[in-house]
Amino acid sequence: MGTPTTPGGPVGADCLACMAAGTAPTFINVQITGIESCPCARHTMPVGFYTLKQTVPHPCTWEFKDLEHEMNLTYEAGFSRFWIRDVDDAAVRYFWKDSLTICEENFTNGYTACIPPFQCGFDGNVIVV
Repeated sequence: MGTPTTPGGPVGADCLACMAAGTAPTFINVQITGIESCPCARHTMPVGFYTLKQTVPHPCTWEFKDLEHEMNLTYEAGFSRFWIRDVDDAAVRYFWKDSLTICEENFTNGYTACIPPFQCGFDGNVIVV
């Protein structure tokens, strides 16, 4: 689950909600496909591979941020969550999925249609690789 960016990459802080002690990676890669853009989108939809970094003090959360998007993967006791939002307006979201599966690795967007002004992307998948 969640491979480091390079073989033998750094091990991060323990994420005991999902991984055995001493095995949580500092970096997790995700592949994003098929997110459809709505007219209210401020940027193009992300596609391809992204590397998320483990956060402090929340060792079961990994994040990514660039000039267009913020991404967040969180594992907690009893659920998993992945979201993508606009970096310029945190209320504008392109992808959101809560899953009752612990340590989920395949997220399907919970948004299935455009609902402006805040739900500005729909469909698509995120896979933890």
